[in-house]
Amino acid sequence: MSLRIYRALAAGGPAQPLPVPAMLRRTPGGRLMLDRRPQRFPQLFGAFRASLLPGWRWRPEAQCEPGALLDGASSAGDAHALARELALLATAPAPFGLGLSVAQVQVVTYRGEGRGGFLAEHSRTGVLGLASDVVAKDASPTDLRRWQSHALVAWQGRFYDPAYGHVYARLGEAADYSLDARARELDGARWRAGHDRLRRPVWFLEEGARLRGPYTQPPRGLGPA
Repeated sequence: MSLRIYRALAAGGPAQPLPVPAMLRRTPGGRLMLDRRPQRFPQLFGAFRASLLPGWRWRPEAQCEPGALLDGASSAGDAHALARELALLATAPAPFGLGLSVAQVQVVTYRGEGRGGFLAEHSRTGVLGLASDVVAKDASPTDLRRWQSHALVAWQGRFYDPAYGHVYARLGEAADYSLDARARELDGARWRAGHDRLRRPVWFLEEGARLRGPYTQPPRGLGPA
């Protein structure tokens, strides 16, 4: 049975039992702090991904109690769970974490500039067990995945993505394409307008849970983005 050190901290209470080094080492979060000894947030970010992500799987339907990944009680969840665990490790007092102020480290939710979600670079072979879900116009696989929302951790004006391992100077850099909030119907098909990184208009055809595109010209009769 895993110790409830980080789950107790996440709930706002003291860690139980008293975390002498031998006990702290029994948790993945504790081993990270004892072995890698990160001093600043960027070091913690790298150590978090190297130490805690192997064996972890991206399952949005999984229920991951706050602190459970750091305690070793969970090995699945979504991007929001990963960001929350990284922020907890950053703000937990020593020896549990870096002891940063909660005002310095914030979990941020990003939904794309058009508030309709966004597409991010995502290997077609899968990332942390999650496959890409966007196909090209000829239905061949792409290195993209659609997100309704995604979670990152903000520290000193930069945005750290523990799921993908990227660091951004601004939130919009997380999106290869941003999507409009409203889909439009044409001859029984659902189209979603948006734009790429250079703000050039694009369109995607919604096919159930996946998207097909991008199309650089709107379907006849749909009108401009």
